[in-house]
Amino acid sequence: AGLLVWSKGIGSFGNERSISVVETADSGFAIGGNYDNASPGSSDFFLVKLNRNGNKEWSTSIGNQREEILVSMRSSSDGGLVLLGHIDQPDELYLVKTNNQGIPVWSKNYIGLTPNLAFDFQQTPDLGYIILCSTSSASEPTVIKTNNLGTPESVSYTHLRAHETPEHLVCRLLLEKKKKKKKKKHTTNAQDNTTHSKTCKRC
Repeated sequence: AGLLVWSKGIGSFGNERSISVVETADSGFAIGGNYDNASPGSSDFFLVKLNRNGNKEWSTSIGNQREEILVSMRSSSDGGLVLLGHIDQPDELYLVKTNNQGIPVWSKNYIGLTPNLAFDFQQTPDLGYIILCSTSSASEPTVIKTNNLGTPESVSYTHLRAHETPEHLVCRLLLEKKKKKKKKKHTTNAQDNTTHSKTCKRC
């Protein structure tokens, strides 16, 4: 136990800072992070795809002439990747969806919303996303629910419970939403059964 299987150096861009690693659908790995590009005061996301043996299959960068800062990355249900971060000057939330080759399919800049600091996110059962974020001047976490294309559907404010991390909060909110949906379905079924009893002659 604990024996080294393999180790690899994956530097591709220069001055990289790895932020996240996820397992991919083909049992490989995707590594995401930030690197300083050629423009002064500017950084981009980078992605590196490894196979199951740690051999690099491809690498790419995502960004423009501003400072994109990656915070969290997840595998998506369709085999692609989703990256969450924020952009400095002005502060904006930034969500990017890629295919399985790291090519962006869509990206969303959340401009005009009060939150501007990203913490974490999860894909929801309806294939949308729930994003945990906040403002640089407020301690109240904010939750943004989007559809499968990253378009906001709702914005709500919540509080961290004692000893609760932002990651635990995201999981708790997803669980509470699942319970509410299950309770609503149960109530609907009970109403349907009551209506059936009143209208069915055999009952």
